[in-house]
Amino acid sequence: MTLRSDVTAGTVVCPRRSSSSELWTVVNMDGLGGRVTLPRSGQDVLAGGAVPAGPLTLGPYEYRLIALEE
Repeated sequence: MTLRSDVTAGTVVCPRRSSSSELWTVVNMDGLGGRVTLPRSGQDVLAGGAVPAGPLTLGPYEYRLIALEE
């Protein structure tokens, strides 16, 4: 494991890195909502808005795709 993340139980983070970008898929799996701490700001790929670094809260069964800024 090369990456540690601050994420609540029931929520998963799947980071993917290419030579030019880093994409985090974040999914709440337990229906209780959750939270993950983003290390850098980025863009919400699905909603199209900016996302600041720090805590990102998800609703029950919500998923987000966050393209982190380099």
